[in-house]
Amino acid sequence: MVSIGAGSSNARTADDGGAMAAETPKSIWRPRWIAIFAVTLSGGIVLWFAISSARRRADAPYNMSELSGVSFDAAKDDPTQVPESIRSLDGTRIAVNGWMWAPDAISNRVSHFDIVPSLPCEQFHPAQVQQFLKCRARQELPFLADEATATGVFHIKIVREDNKITQLFSMDVDTITPRRGY
Repeated sequence: MVSIGAGSSNARTADDGGAMAAETPKSIWRPRWIAIFAVTLSGGIVLWFAISSARRRADAPYNMSELSGVSFDAAKDDPTQVPESIRSLDGTRIAVNGWMWAPDAISNRVSHFDIVPSLPCEQFHPAQVQQFLKCRARQELPFLADEATATGVFHIKIVREDNKITQLFSMDVDTITPRRGY
């Protein structure tokens, strides 16, 4: 085999009829591996952020609008109408953002109140049972006129009074604090 132009990477051999030889130096692969590694690493980081932001942090408060948005037909009287993602919270400690509603309060401290997604004066339709989180506290808590975060043990239970469902969601509240960052 006789090499023509042996000093260059475009060397031709006598055996192949003058076709280009498929020689590739090792140094050409180094930039490709670096690029492949960088693309893989950046794709992994983007994927990790996408997955972690899609999951709710364990300590992240729920918005009352998430709970009140549940489609619940009071005539069916079946708690399985509530989505499993919310039913799984029954008996767990969570935080819920919403507005305190205590129309029967006679002072600025309350032990029984509701957390609602918005104040009743902002609603243009009759309120539904799933729009109220009935809250009970062992001690009196300050009434907050602004949006608040209630923290405690969440419960799902249908309560009837005078043949009418009056409660679906409740909470044994430990603390109530002004909502931050809204």
